Amino acid sequence: MERNENAKYSNQIIQLLREESVNSDFIRSKIASHARNHVEFYAEVLKLLTHLEFDADEAKEHWQKIVAHQDEMSVKLDREVDLRVGILDYFTHINKQIENPKIIEISIFEQTMESAMTDGLTGIYNRRYFEENLFREFQRAKRYNLVMSVLMIDIDHFKEYNDTYGHPQGDLALIEVANIIMKCCRDSDIPCRYGGEEFCVIMPETIGPDGLHLTKRIANMVQSYSSVKHDNSVWCQPVTLSSGIASYPIDAKYPKELVQKADIALYQAKRDGRNRSYLYYEERRRYVRFDISFVVNLEHLTGQENKKIPAKVKNIAVGGVLLESNKAFAIGSILSLEMRLPGMDHNVKMLTKVVRIEERVDDRYDMGLAFVEVHEKDIEPLNVYMRHATSTDKFAKSIRR
Repeated sequence: MERNENAKYSNQIIQLLREESVNSDFIRSKIASHARNHVEFYAEVLKLLTHLEFDADEAKEHWQKIVAHQDEMSVKLDREVDLRVGILDYFTHINKQIENPKIIEISIFEQTMESAMTDGLTGIYNRRYFEENLFREFQRAKRYNLVMSVLMIDIDHFKEYNDTYGHPQGDLALIEVANIIMKCCRDSDIPCRYGGEEFCVIMPETIGPDGLHLTKRIANMVQSYSSVKHDNSVWCQPVTLSSGIASYPIDAKYPKELVQKADIALYQAKRDGRNRSYLYYEERRRYVRFDISFVVNLEHLTGQENKKIPAKVKNIAVGGVLLESNKAFAIGSILSLEMRLPGMDHNVKMLTKVVRIEERVDDRYDMGLAFVEVHEKDIEPLNVYMRHATSTDKFAKSIRR
């Protein structure tokens, strides 16, 4: 269920509970209507009203028992029993999961709930909210065989920014960056402040290369805002961002591992010069590879040579390519790769990193290159090609078990 849908439905339930003229049958019918389209909705309602956590099936079972218990109470008392009273009695006397309930006005509850999930400085969601929703989105992706990604963002040289302009101005820069991240995110994305100058975004139903669209939008907007310029600094003019993206199920099998892999990608981006976005890569990543043969051009960006060197692609995967070349580059070298994929009418450009080299008996080399940054205009064509290559459910098996 999308983040804004959760908030919208929660707000609707709160509004219904505030109106004394609305009876329990109407509220129950509205909840049932939403739950028909979103199986997790019963769990959301119970969490809102009781702070108890249930999975979707368990919440539905509890809800059915609550409705029956509320009706039974109404018959015995010969008057309509409020839905909240029925829920409270159920969890205190029938299914005894609440031992010491507290009555609180709904407006005070809303304020408490908002402060518990938002960062006090920036107003963006906080780390606690991130961790709770990361687990939920991960379970949803696993249950419905979906993909998801985590984006980690760090403001480059933020210590130097604070030293140059002072901490009050640094706080304003954090607020500006947080606002930009929120503006650039989709409704389904969950942007949060992870800590210090680091932010993160949960991107449901998104695979790594698609997440590069978001990093480009955010970086471009940050650099256009005068309030986060760093004009007097030798480090970065203006303020820039580094970011890393990791995806499930390609990069990680667990929520914590997904964050760790995104953080590794972020570290690699900062290590290679900052002001860039990297997809997580790992030497000898075990993707299903698609055999293909065509010529590409390489350009060494971290060495003295600037000339283009031809190489032959042997296979391609979601995370990179295997090339055959008469020249070897050092592990960690950054190469500009220009290639025309079959069926495309223009060359695709991207940055890659050498992660594997094998010398062959014919004095040629096989080199494994990981995709680390794709030119903005080429992200979608590359995604289209990979979707086409994996259109027969190969993507769902993209990790050799």
